[in-house]
Amino acid sequence: MSKALNIPRSTIGSDIRIMRQQAKTNIKTFVEERLPWELESLMVRVKKVLKKAWDVVNGEHSSEKAVANALHIVMDCYAFKRQLLMDSTYIAPAVRDFIEEQQRELYLPSPQSQRVFGSDASSTIDDPLSQAKF
Repeated sequence: MSKALNIPRSTIGSDIRIMRQQAKTNIKTFVEERLPWELESLMVRVKKVLKKAWDVVNGEHSSEKAVANALHIVMDCYAFKRQLLMDSTYIAPAVRDFIEEQQRELYLPSPQSQRVFGSDASSTIDDPLSQAKF
C-alpha cells in the first residue's frame, strides 16, 4: 500500500495507530459521557409519564377505565425502568451501534484508495472490533 500511495510504510503504521487511538477515545467518551446522559434523559421522560399516570389514578374525576389504563401504564413504566437499569438489552445495542459507526468512519476507504486498490479495498482490513460481543 505504501508503494501505491508513494509514502513511507512507517507513516501508514503511525496513521493507523493514531486512528485506532482516536476510536478508543471516542468510544470511551461515548460510554462515560453520552450514554449516561441518554439514560438519564430517558429516565426523566419515564418519570414524567409516571407522574401523569399517577395523577390520573389519584384524580377525583377519573373514570374506572381511565384509572385501569393509567395503572397499566404505571406497571409498564416500572417494568421498563427495571429493565433499563438491570438489563443490558438497551445499553449493549447502543454501545454496539456506536462502535460500528466508529468502525465505518475509521475503515471507510478514501476515494484515492479506491482508485488505487479497487472498490473492495476495505474488505481486506482485519477488524478486531467486529469480533466484540455484547
